[in-house]
Amino acid sequence: MKSKFIAIISISTIFMSFSFLKFEKATPRPPGTVKIVENFFFDKTEISNIDWKEYLSWLKKEFGETSEKYLSATPDRSVWLELAYAEVLAENYFDHPSYDGYPVVGISYDQVVQYCEWRTKRVKEMWALNHGSKNVPNFRYRLPTKTEWELVANTGFKELSKKEQRRMKNKPIEQNYNIKQEGGDFFITAPCYSYLPNKHGMYNLYGNVAEMVSEEGVAKGGSWNHNYNNSVFDAEISYEKPSSWLGFRCVCEIIE
Repeated sequence: MKSKFIAIISISTIFMSFSFLKFEKATPRPPGTVKIVENFFFDKTEISNIDWKEYLSWLKKEFGETSEKYLSATPDRSVWLELAYAEVLAENYFDHPSYDGYPVVGISYDQVVQYCEWRTKRVKEMWALNHGSKNVPNFRYRLPTKTEWELVANTGFKELSKKEQRRMKNKPIEQNYNIKQEGGDFFITAPCYSYLPNKHGMYNLYGNVAEMVSEEGVAKGGSWNHNYNNSVFDAEISYEKPSSWLGFRCVCEIIE
């Protein structure tokens, strides 16, 4: 117990060490994020198919659909081919509008790093348009570290209504997340805004898709294809390539 307490204090110190930039106006919350501390933000959900389509659309417009930049950013649709209903998902999961709100999968660590760089530049451009080019703060989007991810994941649910409390009380804990249930129905991913948010207002930190962290080859949180033991906050899942169960979310860090 004492060692866990020390670890929590250490993690909190890491977050609080980010010093807040003092602007004439308070720094607004970056799009799609929740605030953890004054200059550190986490995406509310996993990055979705529609988010990635926006990225591809920009690359296509800037460089052309036959360009290396565009082609190298496309998801690997073949990650679904290991499933019984493989062809339907391979053809539709990323491309069909019905799945726009689902987490993007079939992407590599290197593709995610490129996306974070692109997102940083585009949000800075938006800031410059709204506030002037001389007033753009120094910030970046990136993958969270293992420590950062664990801190926000180990917080419990938001304050629940009585109805939500009853629903959770009467169900096994596995049914509160999109994870593999022994002997139950077989599922894949769920929409990014599914299940209950945690106290920070973040969805699907556990289950749905395992989330890449900044340490390459390590994912956290488990997925629709992992059981409860793989999905607890301090568990790690290894990966070597894109998968149908692997996705990500970003953090946004203001840098002094």
